[in-house]
Amino acid sequence: MQLTEEMARAAAQDAGNRSMREAGRALWNDADWNAACDEYERLWPQPAVQTVDCGHTPYDPEAAITTCLKCGAAVRLNQKTRLWKGVA
Repeated sequence: MQLTEEMARAAAQDAGNRSMREAGRALWNDADWNAACDEYERLWPQPAVQTVDCGHTPYDPEAAITTCLKCGAAVRLNQKTRLWKGVA
């Protein structure tokens, strides 16, 4: 069976739901979103949007996705590494 983007998205949603249930929540939070994003990126990798790592400084550190003040890239916080990572 050939993996499709639709299948990768379904697997990502499953990963987010699994993360939510394991934590005993009824709604997704940032950790669940990150679990879903990590699974999607693992199954359906995207070409790098930015080749230079500027050390990303978030415009709004409380937002799920925000803009880097240094380079202008869209970034989100990786809950595992606690580093801001560019998003496609």
